[in-house]
Amino acid sequence: MGSLDMANWMTNLPAEFTAKPLLNLIIPGSHDSFTFSLDKDGPIANSEPAWMQNIDWLPGFKGIVYRWSVTQKYTTTEQLDNGVRYFDFRLSRPDNEDTIKVVHGFYGSEIGPILADMVAWLQQHPREVVFFDFNHFYNFDSDTHKMLTDALIGMLGPKMCPARRPRDVNLNQMWQSGYQVLAFYDDDESVADHPQLWPDDQMQSPWANTDTPKQLVAYLQDQLMKRPLGDNATFFNTQGILTPQTSDVLLHFYSSLEAYLATPTTQRLVYWLRDFLPFLKPRFNIVFCDFVDKFDFCRTVVQLNFSSKRCY
Repeated sequence: MGSLDMANWMTNLPAEFTAKPLLNLIIPGSHDSFTFSLDKDGPIANSEPAWMQNIDWLPGFKGIVYRWSVTQKYTTTEQLDNGVRYFDFRLSRPDNEDTIKVVHGFYGSEIGPILADMVAWLQQHPREVVFFDFNHFYNFDSDTHKMLTDALIGMLGPKMCPARRPRDVNLNQMWQSGYQVLAFYDDDESVADHPQLWPDDQMQSPWANTDTPKQLVAYLQDQLMKRPLGDNATFFNTQGILTPQTSDVLLHFYSSLEAYLATPTTQRLVYWLRDFLPFLKPRFNIVFCDFVDKFDFCRTVVQLNFSSKRCY
C-alpha cells in the first residue's frame, strides 16, 4: 500500500478491503481513550473506592493516583489523525453535578467537548469510520443515560449506523449511507430505546487482568483462537494492556503506569504483532493499547491488513 496516510487510512483502502465486513478489518484503538484530559488538581473520582476518596488530602497521594491513571497522551484529534478508530468511553456523573465526565481515577473532560471534537474531525474525513465503546458508567441513573444518549444522538445521530448483524456492515455500505459511527452501549434500556445504539455483547473485549507480559500474550493468543468467525461473529477487541495490581502501585508509587507497565507492554505488543503467527491474522479485529503514541503502534496495526507474515 506504500506510505500510509494515517488520518485517511480507511478512505484509501483498496476495494477488496472496503467490501470486507468491518469485523474482518484490523483496526487500532486506545484504552481509556480520554485520560489525557484528567484533572489532577480535582477530587478523586466516584469510580474509586471510598477510602481513596477520603484520603485524597494526604500530601502526594493525588500525584500517585494521577501517575497510575493516565493511559493516553494524545488528544482526541491527535488520536484520530494518527489512525485510532476505536475509542474506549468510561464516564461518570460527579456527585452533586449535572454533568457527565470522563473518569479514571480523576475526572476529565466533559463529554460535550469530546463529541464536538469527533464531529468536527469526522466532517473533515467523511470516509473514516469510528467505534465508540461506552462500557463503564459510574453514578448513572436513567436520567443520566438519557442526558448522554440525547447528546450523542443529537450531535452524531445522522452519522450513527443502526445496530444490525455485525457481518453485514462494511465500509462501502457505511459510505453509501453516510454513516461514520458504530456506538456500543452497555445499558439494555438505552439500547432498546435507540436503534442507533449497538448492544454491548456485539463488541467482545476479553480482559486478561494480569500484570505479567508473558501471561498477557498467552491470554491474547488463546482468546483470538476462541473467537467465533461464523455468520454470528461479533466485533472483537484484543486488549493489549497490563493491569496494575495493588502491589505494583505500592512498590513503585514513585513511578507511573506509563513508565513501569505501559511502555514496555506496548513495545512488546508491537513486536508480537509484527511477528504474529499467520494463522492468527484472520482472527484480529480491533487491537488497543495504552499510549498509542509509542512504537508506531497504530501504523503497525493498520499494516497487518496487508501483511501475510510480518509487518514493519
